[in-house]
Amino acid sequence: MLPENIQDYFYLRLGELIKEARNKVDVKQEKLAEFLGLSRVSIVNIEQGKQKVQIHTLLEIINYLEIPITDFFGKLNNAINLDVDAKLE
Repeated sequence: MLPENIQDYFYLRLGELIKEARNKVDVKQEKLAEFLGLSRVSIVNIEQGKQKVQIHTLLEIINYLEIPITDFFGKLNNAINLDVDAKLE
């Protein structure tokens, strides 16, 4: 379900995908935070959509987790489109 604020929704879905990718390669939040120079709380907040992630930080995350960038943004696009379609029905 899409919330009223699409920007909040975008960051929520983005965070979910980051968490999913991080768990898939078995990287702990602490390790990712250390690599990025952030706190573990920042990673928690990013994954929950509460903290906006800067594009250069997102690219560092994608590279660190060894996710092809097209795969990551393709999944994000698909997730958002499915939710938009569901709301329109």
